[in-house]
Amino acid sequence: MLNLDIAISEHHAVSAGAIPIAHVIHHGVNPERFAVGSGAGDYLASLGRMAPAKGVDTANRVARAAGRTHRLYL
Repeated sequence: MLNLDIAISEHHAVSAGAIPIAHVIHHGVNPERFAVGSGAGDYLASLGRMAPAKGVDTANRVARAAGRTHRLYL
């Protein structure tokens, strides 16, 4: 049987346990393709999956403390 299982990060591959991973295909955003804004907007944004390790709760607290809205893009 041909193994076509892939992982989206090195961590994902290591976490696969007994599942053999054929290849890792990174799905990250290249930050060099996007200019950093001036910060003059009225919100803070996060991009990512909803998982405790990603710190969405921290981002919400920071936004509130700064008096800003937090927009989460999944």
